[in-house]
Amino acid sequence: MNRRVADFLSSANVGPEERILVALSGGADSTALLLSLCELRRQICALHVHHGIRGAEADRDAEFCRELCWKLGVPFRLIRVDIPALAAQRSKGLEETAREERYRLLAECAAELSCSRIATAHNLEDNAETVLLHLVRGTGLSGLCGIPAVRGRLIRPLLSVSRRDIEKYLSAHGQSFVTDSTNADTDLSRNRIRSCVMPELMHLNPAFPEAVLRMAETLSEDASLLDELSKGPLSAAELAELPRPLAVRRLRRAYNDHTGLILSREGTELCLRLCESENPSASADLPGCRLRREYDQLIFDVNGAFTSLPPRQLTAEGFTDIPEAGIRIGLFSETAPENIHNSLTSFYVSCDRIDGHLTVRSRITGDTFQRNPRACRRSLKKIFIDDRIPAAQRDCIPVIADGSSVAAVHGYGADAAWQPAPGAACFRIEIRPIADGSADEF
Repeated sequence: MNRRVADFLSSANVGPEERILVALSGGADSTALLLSLCELRRQICALHVHHGIRGAEADRDAEFCRELCWKLGVPFRLIRVDIPALAAQRSKGLEETAREERYRLLAECAAELSCSRIATAHNLEDNAETVLLHLVRGTGLSGLCGIPAVRGRLIRPLLSVSRRDIEKYLSAHGQSFVTDSTNADTDLSRNRIRSCVMPELMHLNPAFPEAVLRMAETLSEDASLLDELSKGPLSAAELAELPRPLAVRRLRRAYNDHTGLILSREGTELCLRLCESENPSASADLPGCRLRREYDQLIFDVNGAFTSLPPRQLTAEGFTDIPEAGIRIGLFSETAPENIHNSLTSFYVSCDRIDGHLTVRSRITGDTFQRNPRACRRSLKKIFIDDRIPAAQRDCIPVIADGSSVAAVHGYGADAAWQPAPGAACFRIEIRPIADGSADEF
C-alpha cells in the first residue's frame, strides 16, 4: 500500500518538504493513511474532530487517536464541537453540519500548523458508493466523476486502495483501529448502499469499485476538457449557437460564480430558452437571482431575484417541482411509525390537522412556526429576522401549509404541532433538490 500512496503523492506533486494535515477519525482508513505517511517519512500532523454525538464511543475514538499519534510521534490536535447544537442553530441535518464543520476546522488547523496539504482517507469503495448515490439522485457528468483525488490543497491518497487492502495492511502491522457503530445504520443512504447494493454489484463484477474508478477518471478528463472549451462571454447569440453541453456548462459556471448555487436542470432550460428568445429584454427568475437579457448580453442580477412563490397544491403520492426554489416536494400517505425520526428534509405531518389541501406558497402575514415542542411559537417574520435571512429572500422560502396553518418550512422542517401520534394516519414529506448532476458531498 505504501507504494501506491507514494505514487499518488508524486503524481499530485506533493513535495517531501510539504507538511500534511491528516483527518484522523480512528477508523481503519484514516489509521492506515497516518501509518503509511509515517513509514514514508512525510511531515505530518493529525486532527481529530469530536462531534459531541456518540457519547462514550466518541470519547473512546478521541483517546485512541491521541494514543496512536503519541506512539507514532505525530503532532496531534483534538477539537470538540457540539454538532447537535450547531445543526439546530443552522436548521440543517447532523451529517451535513458535521461535514461542514470538519472541513472548516481542517482548513483552520492547517493554517495554524503551517500545513500546505490536507489528507482525507476516502478509499476505492467510498468513491464507488458516492457515484451510486449521485446516480440514484439523478446526476450528470460531474456526479459520475466521483470523489476528486485532488481539489486545491485537499488530497486523497487512498482513493485507489480497497478496504480489503487497507485492513490487510493494518493486520500486517498489528495495528488496531476503532469502528463507528453508526456505520451499521442502514436507515442512512450511504450505509444502505454499502451493505445492500455494493455486495450485489460486486457479485456481478468483483472488480466493480475499480471499474467505477476507471470510469470516473475517464469522465473527469472529459469534464476538464468541456470546462476549458466552455470558457467565454455570456452572449445570448453565441450560447444559442454552441453545442448544448458547452452552452449548459458556460451557463452553470456563470450562475455559480454569481450566486454560489448550482443551476438545476429546469433552471438551465429557462436560461437556454431565454437565449433563443426573440425578445431582447427577456428575463428568467432563478433561485438567488434573475437572469436578464439586454439585447445580446446576459446578466445575472442577484438583486433582481423572484419576489414570491406561486401557490402550488402538493400532489399526493408523488413529487411536485418547485423550480423557483430548485427543489421538489414529495407527499406520501403512511401510518406514523412507533419511533418518528424527523429531519429537515424528511418528516411526518398529521392528517388530522388538514382541512383542505397541503399547498406550497410564500409566507403570508400572520404565519407562525414552532421549531420543537419546547420552543415558543413565533412569527415566521421574526424567525427569519433572527436567522439573518435577507429581506429579499424571505418570500422565496417555500412554506407548506393548509390555508393559514403552517405545516412545515423549507430549511426548518415540520411544525411541532403537526407531529402525528404513533400509528396515526399521516403524510411523509420528502424534500429533495431538483436533479442537476452536480452533487458532490466531498
